[in-house]
This record gives sequence, structure tokens and C-alpha cells, in this order.
Amino acid sequence: MKNIVLVVVDGLTYHITQSHPHHQSPMKFVNSIKEQSIWCEKAFSHGPYTEAGIKSVLHGKFPLENGGYYTEHLAWDDSMMKICKDYGYDLFTTYFASFIPPECLHYGGFSYNVKKGNPMFSRYLSSKLDYYYPIWRSGKFTQTDYDTITWMLQRFFKSAEMLYSPVSRDNDYTGDLTPYDCEDTGFLQRERKGLEKLKVESIKFDEDYKTYIDDVFSNYSTHPLVHSFDWKASNYTESISKQKDWLSTEYSSLFKRIKKTNKHYYLKNNLPTMENSINHFKKCCHRSTAKEGIEYFLRLYKSIFNFNYSKMLDKNLQQICTSAGSFVEQFCDWHSERKKQSPYFAYFHFDEFHRPLSFITHESTDYEHLRVELRNAEDYINHLPKDYKGDIGFDLAAGYIDGCIEKLFTYLKDVGELENTVFVITADHGSSNCGETARYTFTNHFFKEQYHIPVMIYGYGKKEIKSYVWGVDVPFTLLELCGIKQPDDWSGSSFIDNDREYTFVEYTGGGVSDILRRPVMYGYRDDNKSFVVKAVASENLTINDFELREYYDLINDPNEIRNLCSVISNEEALTCKSFFINRLRYLYDENKIYLNTLNCRINKSK
Repeated sequence: MKNIVLVVVDGLTYHITQSHPHHQSPMKFVNSIKEQSIWCEKAFSHGPYTEAGIKSVLHGKFPLENGGYYTEHLAWDDSMMKICKDYGYDLFTTYFASFIPPECLHYGGFSYNVKKGNPMFSRYLSSKLDYYYPIWRSGKFTQTDYDTITWMLQRFFKSAEMLYSPVSRDNDYTGDLTPYDCEDTGFLQRERKGLEKLKVESIKFDEDYKTYIDDVFSNYSTHPLVHSFDWKASNYTESISKQKDWLSTEYSSLFKRIKKTNKHYYLKNNLPTMENSINHFKKCCHRSTAKEGIEYFLRLYKSIFNFNYSKMLDKNLQQICTSAGSFVEQFCDWHSERKKQSPYFAYFHFDEFHRPLSFITHESTDYEHLRVELRNAEDYINHLPKDYKGDIGFDLAAGYIDGCIEKLFTYLKDVGELENTVFVITADHGSSNCGETARYTFTNHFFKEQYHIPVMIYGYGKKEIKSYVWGVDVPFTLLELCGIKQPDDWSGSSFIDNDREYTFVEYTGGGVSDILRRPVMYGYRDDNKSFVVKAVASENLTINDFELREYYDLINDPNEIRNLCSVISNEEALTCKSFFINRLRYLYDENKIYLNTLNCRINKSK
């Protein structure tokens, strides 16, 4: 059986991987191996941010199936990791605690992804409790809500228990920054006290689930579960503080130049001419409304003068998550010490596009190596063409990730394993930071670049997939190429020979995907049009419950600037609304059935 290397680049939009007349792709290495790869031109994720999009990649399901994209997180039974383990694969995981099953810590090597003693709270538990707390206070908390929180807390306590177990210590390849191997005595003392509190809470929870949940919400502002388990590794804080001072002293001018140059190119190459502005405004007034014409220009200027985004491009390059460079290095350490002859599944999650942007190995204290990475960034800026259209910060991050992928690829080649490895590069979702089209926000919308992702599988010869590829198709196809049977309840199919003519996304917004209460947003896209509808699921769902929010003519408006939903025919609007009615009816029934089975899963996990 072949090894599997799955690289997921968080927020990598397809646009950045391609070269255009005004933008050369910074991912030169990835493009250099396309000639030996399966490459998908129209691959789309099903969610606009990680928790929604990653479910398709790791669990083969659409975001709102099986209780939604929060309920199923941390699930082991249907994950890519367990499937591969059951087929005899060894595991190496970059452990991202909000959606990676904790069992991965015990069944192979891992590199700890988040620089906190207990990332489970801030990344997984906190958002759920914050969502359900006002519902509990309102008196509308149901038995299904109790079951949902109970299932979540079971996984939380189990994750913490497994994370700090001796087995996990033996499997950890994080290096000096591992949360429980910290040299700082003060941190260890704080953590031991925190773990003791955690055990106390776990015992109380096991005694009576419902009573414990009521106690948490009754004392929400002071309860230990809410306020005691979010420690930071102080040795990491000290390390990055020194690096931060070094960057401020030696490279302050570089970061100022990046921000200044980025804004200059936005103003010079993205702002429309006066003639184009007038013509566009006339079209908006003719085809939709003057209000929409004005809103377009406000979006444009907000995009250019987004001061919060500007803060992403400064000396604070140290992210909460481990750098791609460290992940690759730690995998190589694990691989070189590995004595097993069995195949392995290695999962990488690169997070350089998240705030703050990063294009260096940010936790490194090897300043000579950092100087090389910063010189690469400076060299990229020095060679920007005058008609450049893009976002310099994101391009620098993409170039850095590209170099890390090349190091991983070269290592496998040097040890003679590349030809026996399925090497996959993809993303959980896209991003609007590519600088091509101004948007009113950079995330959580339905424009193309937010979902259009790269999908490349190296080692099977050149094959361009021109039909639409869904996010759920990626794990299905990956297992097919490795001769591994896919679960019967997975939602995807092989994209090697499919002929799909459209794609769609489904989403309830950030946080908890509670489709029994929250409105569901659906986005549809084919070669001719895209549209967005919104509805609240119910037992008696009708076409009148759907609202058409956006509609774009992609033939005449490929950048999705003019929203036509107010001027299209009633017949076309009805067609859009009716497209997802059966899907939402199915999800409503499927979620009720799934949530009703949580009690059985809870009892099974005792």
C-alpha cells in the first residue's frame, strides 16, 4: 500500500496558485510538479472557514450532515485517520485540537499545533458554551441540547486526558515548545494545578451530566470549566518575545515597506478609472439600484483602507499555531526514527494565512535561517512588476508555504519514498485576500475565491480535471487511489472521471451549526450563474420560506460585483429558491435523527 501525505493549507484560494497577466504565482514549486499531477480546475470547498470546510476533507461529509460541523468534530470513528489506521497505516498528525480526534495522539507521532496548555477550550468548548448559554437562560433548552453538550464535554475531558498521558508524551515530536514538556517551573506548577482542577470537574461531570451542565450555566461567569483551562506556555511566550524584539530592531523598515507597497499597488491597480466608475455606476442604476452602485465603491475603499487587515502585516508574525517549516522538520525527525515497515498517513495543516500573516518559521531562534527567509521576502518585493495585482502579504505567506512543501517533497524523494507516496495538496477553504476583487469583508461570504481551492495529487501523471469537484470528493478519491474502501455513508465520489456541472456550499454562520434553530445559507455555482438563498429549516418547509439574497450573471459579471436578485424574473427567482428545498428537508430530518442517537453514543462512551 502507498503512503499518504495530505497537506491542507488553511485559506489557500485557487487564484494564488495560478499566474495571471498582473500576478505571477508565488507557489513556483507547486506549479513545477503539476506536469506529473492530477490537477482540479474547479474544486470547491463546502464551507467558508475551517470548522465548516475541514469536515469534508477529514470526514467525507457535507458540513451540515451528522449534527453539523461542530458536533462531529473530534469524531474518531469516521475520520480519515481511523480508516487508515484500520488498514494498517501508521499515523503522523499535526495536532490541531479543535477538529483532530484526540486518538491521533495515541496512534502515531504528532506535532502539537497550538501553543497553549489546553487549546481545547478556546478552540472548541468556549464557542459552544457561549452559544447555548443564552438558550439555557431563556428556558428553551431541550433534552437534545443537553445531549449535545454532554457529547461535547465527554470529548473535551477525554481529549485533555489523552493529551497529557504518558503515551502522548512518547509520541510527541513538537520539540522544545511542547506544552507539557516546558522547562519553565512556574508554567509546570500552574499546569499541574489546572490538571487537578480538570480531573475534579471530570468526576463531577461523570456523576450526573445534566446536573453538571446546569451548574455550569448557573455559575457561568465564575465556573472553573469556563475560566480555568486556557493556559499559555510561558517558555514559548519568552521565545517569541526575544524574536519580536529582534524583528523590531533589524527589520522594522521591511514591514513598513510591505504595508506601504501593498497599499500603493491597491490604489494604483485596483481603483477603477473615473470613466469606468461612471459606466459601472450607470450599469448598477440600470440593472439594479443606485444603492448597490454606491455600496460597491464603499466595499472597494473599505478593502483598500482596511486598517485591521493592515495590522496583519507587521512584526507580529508569531502565530498561535506552529509554522509550516517546523511541522516539516518534526515530520522528518519522526520519519527518521520510525522503525515500522507499514505505510503511513501524514496529515499537515499549515496556518500561515491566518492572523497575523506569517512568512517565516516564526518560533525559530535560528536567526541566520530567519534572515534567509526575510531576504526571500525582500527579494519578492524588489521584483514586483509595475502592473502587479495581488496582496503582498498573502503572496509572501504562499511563497513560504511553497518552500516548506518543497522541503517535504525533497525529503521523501531523498529517502526513496516519493514514488510510493500519494502526495496531496489542497485547502479547507479559500480567501478574499488575493487582491483581485474588492469585497466588503475578507471572510464568511459566498464569493468564488472564498471556496475555490486547489486540489493536486502528485504521482499519477498529468491529468486536468475540468468538471466541478466537491470537497467531499477529495478524501473519497484519495482512498480510491490507495485501494482503501470508503465508508458507505460518505457523501462524495471519485473526481477522476466525474462530469459534475455545478457545486454548492452550505453554512449557518460562525460558531455552532444548529440548523434546528439557525438560518441555513446555500450558495450555488455553475459556469453561468451563482446565487445565494437563505431559509430556516422546519418540518413544514415550503418554497415561501426561502429568501433569495444574491444572484450574479457570471458570463457578463465574472467577478460577482452586480447583485441582480432584485431584477431577475420571478420564474428564475423561484427556480433558485426551489433548488435546495429537498436538500434542507433532508438535513432537517437527518439532523433530528442523528441528534436523537447522541444519547446512545454517550452511554457507549461511558
